[in-house]
Amino acid sequence: MGPRVSTFALLVLLLVAAGGAHHRSSHATRHGGRVRAAHRAGKASPVARSKGASEEPLLVTIKAAKELEFDFGDDGTLEKELIATGCYDPKTVVGYDVTLDDHQRNRIFVTTPLVRRGIPVTLSTIPYDGEHCPRLKPYPSLEIHRTTEDSITDCNTQLVDVIRTTKTWADDDTLYALDNGALDLITSTKNVCPPKIVIFNLRTDEVTNSIVIQNAVCNSFYSYLWVDACPDGCLTAYSSDTRGNVLSVTDLTTGASKHLQSQYFHPKPGFFFTKAGGPAYYLPDGIDGVTADESCDGKLYFQAFASNIQGVVDKQVIRDACDGDVLDIKTQVNLPGEISGQSGAIAVDPKGQLLFFPVLDELAIYCWDTSKPHDPKNFRLIVQNDEHLQYEMRPHASTFAMLVVLPVVDGDADHKSNHVLRHGGHVRAAHWTGKTSPVTRGKSACEEPLLVTIKATKWIEFDFGDDGTLEKEMIAKGLYDPRMVGEYDLTMDNHQRNHIFVTTPLARRGIPVTLSTIPYDGEQSPRLKPYPSLEIHRTTEDSITDCNTQLVDVIRITVSLLWHVHSYTARKQSLC
Repeated sequence: MGPRVSTFALLVLLLVAAGGAHHRSSHATRHGGRVRAAHRAGKASPVARSKGASEEPLLVTIKAAKELEFDFGDDGTLEKELIATGCYDPKTVVGYDVTLDDHQRNRIFVTTPLVRRGIPVTLSTIPYDGEHCPRLKPYPSLEIHRTTEDSITDCNTQLVDVIRTTKTWADDDTLYALDNGALDLITSTKNVCPPKIVIFNLRTDEVTNSIVIQNAVCNSFYSYLWVDACPDGCLTAYSSDTRGNVLSVTDLTTGASKHLQSQYFHPKPGFFFTKAGGPAYYLPDGIDGVTADESCDGKLYFQAFASNIQGVVDKQVIRDACDGDVLDIKTQVNLPGEISGQSGAIAVDPKGQLLFFPVLDELAIYCWDTSKPHDPKNFRLIVQNDEHLQYEMRPHASTFAMLVVLPVVDGDADHKSNHVLRHGGHVRAAHWTGKTSPVTRGKSACEEPLLVTIKATKWIEFDFGDDGTLEKEMIAKGLYDPRMVGEYDLTMDNHQRNHIFVTTPLARRGIPVTLSTIPYDGEQSPRLKPYPSLEIHRTTEDSITDCNTQLVDVIRITVSLLWHVHSYTARKQSLC
């Protein structure tokens, strides 16, 4: 996801009181690719008004360009070469996130994520003062940017896809950048490097550290970053995976990461489409907006993009949580309330008194006094602008069990050949024709059906068809870890073939097979036999040679009743 806009503009929202701008050095609050920022200290306000802060604030455009172009520092030869080779196409470059630097350095940091091919740089600077349409200067240098798969040689030291930048409340000389490590975000996304947080010393313009977000899912999409600095020297980064619907918390001192969950991190049905001044687009994204006050014992506010629910949780709860914890179980996540539509990016002032948020389809920004009830009557409309506020878009399971529900009529199971009803990773299925029901009951179908567990095992293990040597080799190489294997989908075959098809998707590394069979009859805890053979399964990127003929990640299966189950279809989640 990324905004596709026809003009790039830095919008500065000035809360004017008694004729002067109400300043906060380098503090930028974001909405999509736009920035609403109090003008930095030490610079004169572009405007001065005599009205008080209770009057309408002023929205000022200070930079604008129809197309974003880069300054490669030469006579234009390199630009021509990049365009000729398809590595640079100015029409595909999109300004997404902006952070103001200290006024003495006179620059604005701009991210241009890899929404499509043709973007050679994803982090740049432009001068705050000076020309209205400046070219973007790659930061800290062009050489560190690697935006094509064949150019990447070191994921730790090179920048692939910087999507967000931020600073802490107290430190104006350090920049934190969120690098997704993904290519072609809105076309054919490919995660080529793990997501990481890169730290820059703005006095020297050097990288001081690069911290990988540990154990991020293979298809993650990190879109937001917030960093807290505490007096004890602890640095904590909060980043949001809008695709995995998790809040990742990374200790930037130790490098440890944990991933927290909540039902409120997920998109909410009814809010999957947004217009925001343009055509409607389908954007079912999860947690996006994350913001916090300056106190280490304060609160963290959040909101999913495709949702109208705003949430808040104490930072202490987050610090005490463990990897994988569901916050709703550990604590009652406080829900201030609901707003009229999608919002996404949000911002709170350093004292936690005012929460700023947009309502996308209204093309408006609101403010809520957090000391008052979360009610529309307590919202203040800060600005509404149908030109500048447009957001156009171009576009484990520990126990394995098969559960069989048998509605019984007059002592016989009510059969339906091969009919499978799924719920999550478990299957509720009418027993197939031609097999005797495990039980018979005399009650009618309107009575309670019988639930029978026919297969169960603590760990899912595979039968590789040898004496166990291959299994040991795969475990030693890290290609197979029985603890990582979780079943997801089940389909029963015709009873004469005595098969149950099982999918074991690539939730994590260590899963060598994603489609297998087990016998319906026989032992209760059978090993899974790769289907149709082990050779066809390729579950690591370096093993894939043909996306058309190899199985990568089978997640769902079904059978065609019209073809009398002689033909099988698998829906693959492709890594190719």
